Amino acid sequence: MIVEFLATVHDFADITRRSQRCAASIPWTLRRVVIIVLMAAAAAFAALDDSLAVKAEAIAILLVVYAFFYTFLFADRGPFYNRTIRLIYGAQYGVNWPVRVRVELNAAGIVFTQNGIRVESRWETIEGIEETPQAIYFLTTDKSVMAVRKRGFESLPDLAEFLRFARDHLRPDQCSSSS
Repeated sequence: MIVEFLATVHDFADITRRSQRCAASIPWTLRRVVIIVLMAAAAAFAALDDSLAVKAEAIAILLVVYAFFYTFLFADRGPFYNRTIRLIYGAQYGVNWPVRVRVELNAAGIVFTQNGIRVESRWETIEGIEETPQAIYFLTTDKSVMAVRKRGFESLPDLAEFLRFARDHLRPDQCSSSS
């Protein structure tokens, strides 16, 4: 069972975001550290004997610092994130967008091919399947995410058959969900 679609930079940003969330990535840990440090600094300023105006000014500065960190370093959406994703994947794939992706389901597993790169995942490595209105996501044991865009299917029956085939090959302890 084969499906092909053209993946855009937004598709790659979506996969990167989902993989980071599944892996509880380092940026989230860094975000927690910065939040804790800024909260501790705000508490320390609040405990000082200075006037209320000085305390409010110090806390406002800390909020501006956090807003800066969030906007430029932590946000996993928006123009800065998308620009970074474009730079990363642009360096990897060049400026030839969109990228043709070929996905094959077979009895052994799922095979993704794009730009001459072939990635095979056996069914044992698939932890679950999530379905959204735009895509079917395969969640793997290494906490990565693979996506099949629904726009690649020629018809709804083809999409249904693809999903049925994939779900039939999951072990009973693996999960499948729709959102």
